[in-house]
Amino acid sequence: MPMIIMLIIVSAVIFSIIMCLMRKVMIERSAFSISLIKIFGYKMGEIRKIYLSIFVRVIILYFIINKLLVGELKNVMLAIVLKDRE
Repeated sequence: MPMIIMLIIVSAVIFSIIMCLMRKVMIERSAFSISLIKIFGYKMGEIRKIYLSIFVRVIILYFIINKLLVGELKNVMLAIVLKDRE
């Protein structure tokens, strides 16, 4: 298995674990606020939208930045490899 594919897989797993842990901590810290929101009559779907939409935005931003950086890294690495061949 090429090294870059293995690095991508490992980084995606680490990212997923960290995001799950951060989400858990955020929900634990917001438990009182969430219970108040439930008392005011919000449904679970609305509460999820309020508290978890941040993580969706972070994940989308991560993939956009990752795509840009990997694209640039490919171009730079290709230039370095071709330069060394001459």
